[in-house]
Amino acid sequence: MFGKYYNGSLTSAIDGNKNGNIYPYTNEYIWENVRHCWILIENIDKVPDMTDAEKARIKDEARCLMAYAYFIAFRIYGGLPIINGSFTGSEGSYDLPRRSVESTVNFMVEQLNTVIKNKALPWAYEGSEAASETGHWTLAGAMALKCKVLQFAASPLFNDAQPYWQ
Repeated sequence: MFGKYYNGSLTSAIDGNKNGNIYPYTNEYIWENVRHCWILIENIDKVPDMTDAEKARIKDEARCLMAYAYFIAFRIYGGLPIINGSFTGSEGSYDLPRRSVESTVNFMVEQLNTVIKNKALPWAYEGSEAASETGHWTLAGAMALKCKVLQFAASPLFNDAQPYWQ
């Protein structure tokens, strides 16, 4: 499947059940990741032994992780359901329709713009922090992901020769 994706021959006519999905929509834990990020964002302010700066940094890391999870699926599927918070379990419906490519791009960019505006993440980790903070998001990483999202969305190959911004 990856060969078909990278050489441009992957189409919707390929039966995922017969040939295997390149990125199974429900088996990659996208939605669990998004839910955990929202739970963290909504509840971290209740933690008593953390500074406001630590809480802000962790919220922004969760926003980056959520945008990245969306981007991985977006590359294959285009528009996705937009989840704007965690669920309590008492909602009457969980029917979240698939949204447009533009809505999905706007959601990812909105999350990343929030991170960039907050400036709670360090630009980069240096010295001894570089080893101990490996895997944590940085402001440079958030900006790079935003560029990647917008570049992919603007691709004529992705958007039937119609750039995203037009």
